[in-house]
Amino acid sequence: MKFAVFCFIMMGKRKFMTRLILHIGSQKTGTTSLQLFLQLNRKILNKNGMDYPHFSQGGCTNGLPWVRHLNVVDVNSSDFRELKESIEKYDTVILSAEQLWSEGRSYDPRPEEWKNVPYFEQCKQFFSQLGIDVFDIVVYLRRQDQYISSSWKQWVKVGFLTCMKEDVFEIPFYKMTCDYNQRIEGLEKIFGKDNIHIRLYGQKSFVESSIYKDFCSCI
Repeated sequence: MKFAVFCFIMMGKRKFMTRLILHIGSQKTGTTSLQLFLQLNRKILNKNGMDYPHFSQGGCTNGLPWVRHLNVVDVNSSDFRELKESIEKYDTVILSAEQLWSEGRSYDPRPEEWKNVPYFEQCKQFFSQLGIDVFDIVVYLRRQDQYISSSWKQWVKVGFLTCMKEDVFEIPFYKMTCDYNQRIEGLEKIFGKDNIHIRLYGQKSFVESSIYKDFCSCI
């Protein structure tokens, strides 16, 4: 059964509008801590009409399977069934993957016809076909120099790099991910300005100095 036809049939069974909260990072802003928090509190979320679904891939990073396999989806997979059931059952579904901020550049299994379609436009079409009506995008940002320093230290620690380059902003990955204005403007064009929730990373900026309470204030 073709994906689009399958989604059309399933949408006829839905009971209410469904909102997707897409937490897209960015990198080095406490994403893993937030994901563990959401995973551990899934039952509490469920009681409040929300879900943080768990999939066979990605661990607590439940958005990762859809970064890797966007538009190359096996509708018979257990992960797809889990996602579909979550969307059908709950008012709000939360997905989180910091790789979304970089548009999944490490993963690109997309069909050729999707290559020229903006990445987040693909995301919107994909989840809309599954029955998502409302999108809220949550992104944490930190000062670019702090982000690069933290990121570079991690690469050195795991042995991928040995020293900092003077022209670090010319590295394509950093050149893209550190241009916050361009990234946010692109998101606003696709999802609407009111649906983009920008949070500053740092204890002084968090609600009651807690990243967990800060994120909960967005949902």
